[in-house]
Amino acid sequence: MLRRRASSTDRVAARYASWGRPETIGSTAREMDDITGAALAQGAQSGADSTRAQRTEVSLRDLVENRLAARRQMFESQAMEAFRAGHYQIARDQLILADAAAAGDLQQRIYLRLWHVYACIAAQEYSQAINNIYWLLHQDAGEQGVAGADVLNQFRDVRSFYGQRAEYVEHDQRLMQYLAANRQRPEVIILDAMWTWGKGEVTLAKGHARRFVEAVDRYMLQQQAETGGAAPEQAPWYRFVTLFEEAERAGKAVPAAPALDFESEIESP
Repeated sequence: MLRRRASSTDRVAARYASWGRPETIGSTAREMDDITGAALAQGAQSGADSTRAQRTEVSLRDLVENRLAARRQMFESQAMEAFRAGHYQIARDQLILADAAAAGDLQQRIYLRLWHVYACIAAQEYSQAINNIYWLLHQDAGEQGVAGADVLNQFRDVRSFYGQRAEYVEHDQRLMQYLAANRQRPEVIILDAMWTWGKGEVTLAKGHARRFVEAVDRYMLQQQAETGGAAPEQAPWYRFVTLFEEAERAGKAVPAAPALDFESEIESP
């Protein structure tokens, strides 16, 4: 018989009781602003003292970055704990706050946005998951290739975020039902590709990525024929296939978190 560990769930639920509320998120965001302002003031004072004393001090920029990095790590930790406890909306909210604290660090934001994709899938917020992938496809990595290819390898096993096998299986089945009911929408193929990649099925995920590009191309050709518009140059959706190909070439990385031994969560009736 499958059952959640009651003591752990109750403890985490009590701890996160207010996190999902909009006023709590707004309050936390304001707190981040206050902390940044305090860091600026402290850094300015530190800089003045350093000049007078002719000694080297932590720069204002480093001080602010260190404070924000600490906040981001805290939000990430809380997101992981909430996800494993089955509080997926709370995990999503904490990842939003972590993303705000990571402003200016593209690689870290890509990692958080990819994680947010799977949190949104778990919370059945499929449109928001798609929006996060669209955001990624619009990031330009310049000579380094497609942004996120190296980070994507940390998500080859989405089970690593779950605390219960039953919920992972339920989310898999639920997403398959959603995909089957929305096959006419090209954008949902993105979810199929990302979830398949997260199950470790790399070749199949790349096939879904190509299927998505082909579907969007057909749609765009239809729109151009109807409106007489020109095809966009360097369309970002072509990066979706390249994203998976470059990630595969980079090799399998260590998951973002170690996968749990789900078998230990299963009890015989």
